[in-house]
Amino acid sequence: YIDSDDIEYLNQLSPLNPYAWSKNYVDKYISYDRYVNKNKSLSVGLKFFNVYGPNEYHKGLQASVIFHFFLQMLQNNTVNLFKSNCADFKDGQQKRDFVYVRDCVDVIIWMLEHQEIIGLFNVGTGCASSFLEVVESIKRACHIECKIHYIDMPEKLKKQMIYSDTIQTIQVKKTHL
Repeated sequence: YIDSDDIEYLNQLSPLNPYAWSKNYVDKYISYDRYVNKNKSLSVGLKFFNVYGPNEYHKGLQASVIFHFFLQMLQNNTVNLFKSNCADFKDGQQKRDFVYVRDCVDVIIWMLEHQEIIGLFNVGTGCASSFLEVVESIKRACHIECKIHYIDMPEKLKKQMIYSDTIQTIQVKKTHL
């Protein structure tokens, strides 16, 4: 999660899925345009971490895990979390940086107001929360009691699961989770 626009660094990355590939492609495009073509255009690439917020119901499987956890609580009174495949992380302790959609909008507005800023930036809170912490937060906020069930991670996701406590981002105020 390094905010680097170094073209050699970006070329070494191996995106794990089409979404990651598209983000990497834009990063390389902006970097190449800036450093190789010497283009003076004001370009910013923003990579948003795990965005959540209101009105996600239309997004289907692309909705945030927070939305999916909430639906599971309401529908089944149970939340399914993946078992860990890493000895350093217990089940449910996989972490992500969850950022509220309005905070992302604030970053975009700030960038528009500060057009002298150029480059590639990760956008998140700078604070990772475990999936288990997120479930417990939703339970407290919504006054819902539910069980947590740990399930095996599908094989296709095992290679894509990131286990880390270190995240470098443009930090936004974490107030909504």
